[in-house]
Amino acid sequence: MDDPCYVPQESAHVGTSAPWHGTALQAASSSGHVEIVQMLLEEGVDVNAPGTFRFLPGTALEAAIGARNEEVARLLIEKGAGVKRVDRAGEDPLELASYQGLRRVVELILDKDVVVKVQGERYSRALTPALRGGQQEIVQILLDKGTIINAQAMKAAGHGEGANVLQMLLEHGGDPSVPDRQGRTCLHHEATGKKGNSSAVPWLLKEGHDPNLPDRDGWTPLHWAAKTGNAETIEILEYAGAEFSIEFIMGWTPDDVAVFHHHKISWKTKTALGCGVQTSEPTLEEDTSTASLKAEARDP
Repeated sequence: MDDPCYVPQESAHVGTSAPWHGTALQAASSSGHVEIVQMLLEEGVDVNAPGTFRFLPGTALEAAIGARNEEVARLLIEKGAGVKRVDRAGEDPLELASYQGLRRVVELILDKDVVVKVQGERYSRALTPALRGGQQEIVQILLDKGTIINAQAMKAAGHGEGANVLQMLLEHGGDPSVPDRQGRTCLHHEATGKKGNSSAVPWLLKEGHDPNLPDRDGWTPLHWAAKTGNAETIEILEYAGAEFSIEFIMGWTPDDVAVFHHHKISWKTKTALGCGVQTSEPTLEEDTSTASLKAEARDP
């Protein structure tokens, strides 16, 4: 049968697991069938029963959030679905909804979560997936709730939307100089961004962050920019004093990293990292844009 909510007749109870879809409630929640979900709940199905099928191992709430069925997720929460259960990946519904950008679900979970002593920790765990998902509205909601901004959140911001998100975190006590487990700060992570996603680099440099700070493996922000071939970021780092001669633990300079990854770096850089070939003069618009970014990084 093609009906995603089909439960075999031999199943003793509508809350038991069907062979292909987990529980009937999971299947209905994942498919967004609000009326069927309501009917199953009225029949007394356990709202927190986990499925056993490997593609739907969690609860109905997790299935609804994963499928971005916000109306179903809200209904399940209102009917008592657990909002603190951790799935196999170690994430709870708040984290899942934050990543998906389900604002109303996030707000509903926060309204029901009254355990003050763990709020900061839990909200911090939700902040990181919200940042990774590019959900600025959710980020602001979590920050307003007093979330703790840890190194993982700063790392996620460094891979995200640039200076705007970093500014939001700073206004709520975030510290971009705090290194993560690999010894990398926001500047390292921002330097890895592709062209167009490095707007926070000049801002961080203007704030005094060291362009030559090595991570635990000896990689500087310039090494990371060379790896991704971001000529714009390389030039900005250069004008802020980044050294092209620094080697990481394998003895590689940024030049070596760029050559290894087959990048052709902009002719404007001091050395072109040894692998750039000038093919044309930059347009006036390109030249003006780059000059503006350089000035932001250089001027106090």
